[in-house]
Amino acid sequence: TARHPSLDAMLVKSTDGGRSYTILGPQVNGFPEGESIRFTQLGLDPRGTPSKRRLYVTAGGLGVFKTDDAGLSWRRSSQGIPDGEEIVHLALCPGQPDVLYAASGSAKPDGFRYFRHLSEAKVAGGRFGRLYRSDDQGKSWRRVFEGPANIHDLAVHPRNPDIVYLAVANLGEPVAKEAGLLKGGVYGTMDGGKTWSRVFHQSATTALAIRPDRPDQLFAAVREIQARHTNHPEAHRPGIYQSLDAGENWREVSGELKNQITTYRLLGISPHDPEVLYVGTTGGFWRKRITE
Repeated sequence: TARHPSLDAMLVKSTDGGRSYTILGPQVNGFPEGESIRFTQLGLDPRGTPSKRRLYVTAGGLGVFKTDDAGLSWRRSSQGIPDGEEIVHLALCPGQPDVLYAASGSAKPDGFRYFRHLSEAKVAGGRFGRLYRSDDQGKSWRRVFEGPANIHDLAVHPRNPDIVYLAVANLGEPVAKEAGLLKGGVYGTMDGGKTWSRVFHQSATTALAIRPDRPDQLFAAVREIQARHTNHPEAHRPGIYQSLDAGENWREVSGELKNQITTYRLLGISPHDPEVLYVGTTGGFWRKRITE
């Protein structure tokens, strides 16, 4: 997405490696006129030709939109998701791209939510944190997770759509406990959302990535929170973490970023070179070579 002074957001497309862009939304066929639209995440179906590319985009309280013609026209594709629910995260399974997941639970105008005061967390507790699944290219959705969770990211196994991970962030375990929120960290399901387990125990986990060629390798980003919000220092160490065994064990791999960055916004792994990890922060975009 790209911000514009007169718009909440714009959806743009480049066909020349980012040298130029054309606008795909919201001023195109399919998006409601007169609505305040805030795009938050794109999902790309790897099948199809460039002119027939299928894309999905989350549009906050308007739900999920879909295009089958590379963005020339769009239609709302949110059956099963309650009207007005803030859908801000989306991911599909590359090996079975008919299966998608969409999550609500961490939206503010900048796309990220942290509770600055305990009172705010108490008010919000239990009112957000839902994950929906579609098995038919977004035509219909069903809820597979609901709870007082501040969801900040989700990642789907590249071949098995029943394996999903959620990044949950809060201001530390004392705040989470008193506000009735789910503890921060990474939660995983191996059965499509029927059961969940906490596989990473850092309070302010904000981003996830799965290595596509070796899906047992997971990456999680943890941002800094002020010390007064937590009395469990071992349960909160900002940085980039890697697991080589699907979340059983973790190690920090922040490297040169450790003393430079405290606020991580996103993680991504190059589809062309899966040994390259990209890290998005409030201070810029970083590239890191993955080592085992």
